[in-house]
Amino acid sequence: HTKGVNAVAFSPDGKSIVSGSSDETVRVWGAASGQQLRELQGDNGRVKAVAFSPDGKSIVSGSFDETVRVWDATSGQQLRELEGHTSVVNAVNAVAFSPDGKSIVSGSDDNTVLVWDAASGQQLRRRRGHAGWVTAVAFSPDGKSIVWGSGSLFERQDNTVRVWDAASGQQVRELEGHSRSVNAVAFSPDGKSIVSGSDDETVRVWDAASGQQLRELQGHSRSVNAVAFSPDGKSIVSGSWDKTVRVWDAASGQQLRELEGHSRSVNAVAFSPDGKSIVSQDQNGKVLAWSASSFEPVDSPENHAAASIGRPSLENRATKIVVSDDCTGFTSDSSIDPGATALYSDGSKTIVAFDDVTLDEQGFASG
Repeated sequence: HTKGVNAVAFSPDGKSIVSGSSDETVRVWGAASGQQLRELQGDNGRVKAVAFSPDGKSIVSGSFDETVRVWDATSGQQLRELEGHTSVVNAVNAVAFSPDGKSIVSGSDDNTVLVWDAASGQQLRRRRGHAGWVTAVAFSPDGKSIVWGSGSLFERQDNTVRVWDAASGQQVRELEGHSRSVNAVAFSPDGKSIVSGSDDETVRVWDAASGQQLRELQGHSRSVNAVAFSPDGKSIVSGSWDKTVRVWDAASGQQLRELEGHSRSVNAVAFSPDGKSIVSQDQNGKVLAWSASSFEPVDSPENHAAASIGRPSLENRATKIVVSDDCTGFTSDSSIDPGATALYSDGSKTIVAFDDVTLDEQGFASG
């Protein structure tokens, strides 16, 4: 990449990494080798969001040119260009595939959430309801609901989490409680709870069916950028601008541990798929891994899968993961899907490989 990397995501099998950049390209890399496999060209603006389909055969990207594009992950060929978002700021901030891979959801600075048919590119539903930009989107595990979070732009105050029926396109719940921009949202593995993180320094857990706030998790002293459930749904991990990673009991809301070691804002957190490790990444690109049971530093296998991450930049600060946002311009949010394996991005021009034990830089792939 010749400009900042704004978004990255791993393929479902962990063998490939996709990255989106301000150089207007999407690139696919070998996760183990760090070698560039493909360059996907077609976007006419900074690429802010990328995601793999559940079967790993397709890639979706969102860009500053107001478009959502679908690519063949193997050939790099653009399959479809989805047009429908319109914004003065011109940014599609977040994209995600449904669990069955048949639908794509996107969120934009135009305050809308759009749902598309992944095969045809036809726009299926449009939802406008937020007063501020849409910062994060996620499907429920069963694909029946979509949750999204909103930020505030100047006089437009929103700060809500909203739940949408994916089939009808009707809003079914509005979750109010955050006093500042919502930066991250995620469903629990069983789909019964939603967790959100906000600039108001709190993590909140909601009942997905009723919309009732179940718990407010307090402890962070600055904005919460990232949240994730453990694969068994019993724990929540959060990352913050206060440079800490915190682990919470999902049922009681009790803070189990504060994990320190980062020197800059923590922008990404994840549990390993087996739930045994916690991985985090900060604004400087530093990766740390802990045992999810003892909270001691570990040599995590996830560091192998996370061999490619972005080098930091002051101009393009660290960004959202999977449902991505590049912290330039108007947003400053980061999130990760529950159970995902160590996904990292920030505003740099390179993908850097680190030793999985020492986390020392071993090499990098540059595009």
